[in-house]
Amino acid sequence: MKPRFCYIQVQFINLAQWLSARITEPSPAASRGRYVPFHPTTSTSNCMTKIEKNTFAHFITRTGMYIQHQDEFNIVSFVNGFQLGTKNKCDFTQLIRERLSKKYKIQYSNDGWPGQITRLSQKNLTSWTITFKKVGLEIIFGEVMTNKQSNQIIKSRLEELLKQINLTDDVWFNDHWRNEWSSFCATKDNWFKKIWTAKQLKIIKAIDILIMSIKFPLDKTSDTYQKLLNLKTHYDSLSTRNGT
Repeated sequence: MKPRFCYIQVQFINLAQWLSARITEPSPAASRGRYVPFHPTTSTSNCMTKIEKNTFAHFITRTGMYIQHQDEFNIVSFVNGFQLGTKNKCDFTQLIRERLSKKYKIQYSNDGWPGQITRLSQKNLTSWTITFKKVGLEIIFGEVMTNKQSNQIIKSRLEELLKQINLTDDVWFNDHWRNEWSSFCATKDNWFKKIWTAKQLKIIKAIDILIMSIKFPLDKTSDTYQKLLNLKTHYDSLSTRNGT
């Protein structure tokens, strides 16, 4: 094993143990000494505690705060380290394996769950990181949103991205910005729809359609950017009016 790999693995395990020490809610499944399988129509609350869900939601939406480079190697190391820190009571990788096998028909094989993510990303023509984040959020929230704190984690992250649609020369509005946006903006999923008011969701969907059609760098004098700016301004006015 390479020295650099050993060092990074140790650092992730230390971070995971620090995080897990603050997870005070016992997992019902773990306390009974058994694993509760994940089903798409069933809440994952029996498999992950609220704090574990919030931690992973925060990691997925603000990955750069936890790891320097957002790639397969570092993400896998963090997830494995977190599980080791919880003594495998939080079996997030098992949930990933089952989600990919049951919903996406990507079977588990000798390439592990990271390989399942790779095969799904190749099928959907997206990056490994975007695919991981999308699947991860599906697992955390399932079909029913019951955790207001996780809800706010997603909403606040998308609203931060919306702020970067402006008339100034924002260096962050680029292909990486779009990748971040597409990782979290799951407009077809029920859990995502429940985060927003009906009017907010309509604007988010319109922004998403425009974002997926543009090419960077985008001319800020173009009609497309003006449409984006108008939609963002409309969203801001709705949020201010509703106090959300």
